[in-house]
Amino acid sequence: MAGAFGGWRHRASQFYFLIILFSFPIFSIPCQKGTCSSPVEVVAAHLLSNGGDQSIAKALLYPGSVFRKLEGIVADNEPFAFPSWNTLLKDLRMMVGNKNEESSVAKMAVIAGSYLCVIGAVFAIFGLMQVSACGMSALLWYIYTMGGKDGDVFALPMFALAMFCAIGGLLNLEGLLKREAIVGKEKQT
Repeated sequence: MAGAFGGWRHRASQFYFLIILFSFPIFSIPCQKGTCSSPVEVVAAHLLSNGGDQSIAKALLYPGSVFRKLEGIVADNEPFAFPSWNTLLKDLRMMVGNKNEESSVAKMAVIAGSYLCVIGAVFAIFGLMQVSACGMSALLWYIYTMGGKDGDVFALPMFALAMFCAIGGLLNLEGLLKREAIVGKEKQT
C-alpha cells in the first residue's frame, strides 16, 4: 500500500507548482490591471505598480503567456508563436507605475497571499508546502470575506484543486494509512 500513496506529497507539490507557474485562472479579483485571475498576476501587478523591475514581472508572467498561446493553438487553431518579451506587459494589459491607493486589511491579505503562493510554488519543488498552504488560506479568507460584498471577487473551480494540492502536500497520507491499519488491527484483536 505504501507504493500506491508513497509519492502523493511529491505529486501534489509538483502539480501545485504547475498551477501557479502557468498562471491557471483560479480566482477573479480586482487589481491594478483590472481583474487578476492568478497569484502571479497579482504579484506582477503589485510589483509594477510599486516601481518594481519590469524584468521580474515579465519573468513571472512569461510561462503563463506561453500556456495561453498553446491554449489558443488548440482551441482556435492559431499559428504557433512564442509571446514577445518586449510587448508582454502591453499584451497582458499590465500598467507600469499605476499605483492603487486602496490599502485595507483585505487588500493586503490578497497581496500577501499571492506572494506566499508564488514563493510557495518555488519551495514546492523541494517538497516544502507550508508556505503554499498559508498563501492559499489567505486567498481563501479574502475571497470568503469579500465575495459577498463585491460581485467581482470569486473563486473558480481550479482554486479548489490548487487548495487541495497545497493542503494535500502537507499531509502524509502514507503515514495516515499505516496508522489507520495499525489501529484497525488492534481493534480486531
